[in-house]
Amino acid sequence: MTVSLESVISAIPTMEPADFDALARAVLQRINDPMTPLTEAQWAEKLDHSIAQAERGERRDAAEVIERIRSKYHREKVG
Repeated sequence: MTVSLESVISAIPTMEPADFDALARAVLQRINDPMTPLTEAQWAEKLDHSIAQAERGERRDAAEVIERIRSKYHREKVG
């Protein structure tokens, strides 16, 4: 992901204004709603990954991440 991000950043000076505007809108949308809609399988994969990280001690905030994922998934299923 770092390589992709670096390539996007390095391309900014040569972007057409419309392409830059689209990129800026996408970044702002991601900032405002960092958890885009996922399928049930994607949610399960994300949850499994967070649990595995917590079990390995890699994430101290894993419980918070798991709770955010569960609450977001529940809102989408109910709403």
